[in-house]
Amino acid sequence: MSLFCLSGLAILARPLLFASLQPDVAEARGVPLRLLDVLFLSLVALATAECAR
Repeated sequence: MSLFCLSGLAILARPLLFASLQPDVAEARGVPLRLLDVLFLSLVALATAECAR
């Protein structure tokens, strides 16, 4: 599970950083902000659930 979360974070890292620093520019360039938010929160939820076991 941790490898899945880390690989997902590695895939999302660059667009997530871009969307975090300049959300207006990222949205103008077509970065799906809502999808990034949902995917990132899902990864955080999975990592938290795995740690709580």
